[in-house]
Amino acid sequence: MFLWEERSGLVNTGKLLSLICSVTLLLPVFGCSKLDPSKATQHTENFDVEIVYKRNQICYAVSMEESNTSLYSFNAAGLPVYAQDGSASTASMLKPGMCVSVKYDGYLLETYPAQFSGVTEVTIDASNANDVEYLAKQISGMFPSTSPSDISSWDISFQGVSFLSEREKVALKHILSENWGDAIISIDAEGTASEGTGHILVQTDECSDTSLLLSITVDTGKDGETPMTRTIQATRTDGAWTNE
Repeated sequence: MFLWEERSGLVNTGKLLSLICSVTLLLPVFGCSKLDPSKATQHTENFDVEIVYKRNQICYAVSMEESNTSLYSFNAAGLPVYAQDGSASTASMLKPGMCVSVKYDGYLLETYPAQFSGVTEVTIDASNANDVEYLAKQISGMFPSTSPSDISSWDISFQGVSFLSEREKVALKHILSENWGDAIISIDAEGTASEGTGHILVQTDECSDTSLLLSITVDTGKDGETPMTRTIQATRTDGAWTNE
């Protein structure tokens, strides 16, 4: 009786050890199959934007949707870029005014401007005029010898023919804020110039696909300083405004 129980115990123990070994051998197989990166599907999305400004290889852009006034950015350095005809291009070909499709992983980094995450390629769809970049340069050109950052805040208003969309005005505000240091900038403000607050008026008298006529008036609000006004006539060539 004792011998039988002992042998039975040995047999049961052998079966248990065999089962454990089998499971142990199978675990790495299942583990490798589950973590195999070649079988993982990477999620991507396309987002249509218009590039409004470019600093080095960082592109600032606005959505093609009129109701979306958010500002976006992406680093174009080293990205594959495709022209309208499908041919391969380079990041250096991306210019303000271009409408592009950005392929990314579907996430936006919580920065300002919002930054596209995991960008894999950019496709050029069309080209508009470089309105935002151009106007930013013309306004900054009103300060040849002084710095606009000497004034703590600026109000910018627009009159006449519509030149910038609401989302483009948001982009203009950000560009000037970056260039003018700590100055606070307000768009479409109703106030007038006063001590510590300057006012910039952009009056657009003519705007077509090929020609532009505007005047820019800068009032620093400082005692003894007369407001400066400059009238600018420009033509559009190859998508870019050029002063006559």
